[in-house]
Amino acid sequence: MYRPEVEHDYSVEEPSFVEVLPGHFVLANSAEVAKYQVLIGQQNKVRAAEEESLSKEVVAAPVEDSDKPKRTRKAAAKKED
Repeated sequence: MYRPEVEHDYSVEEPSFVEVLPGHFVLANSAEVAKYQVLIGQQNKVRAAEEESLSKEVVAAPVEDSDKPKRTRKAAAKKED
């Protein structure tokens, strides 16, 4: 259960709204903002590693054989009334 009196120490510094990401504001003091910045940095590293891994998979993926005929839709038969 979330208990703000246990989770936050505002005895030294009161919180204020701070933009930690573009358009994303949090109510935090400077110590909490520093924690957010570390967390965001870690998440950015993970995303960058995932994107790099994905781009390597795309480059390593085999190219389809272009000699094969492409599928086309058959024209719908006309109904006679």
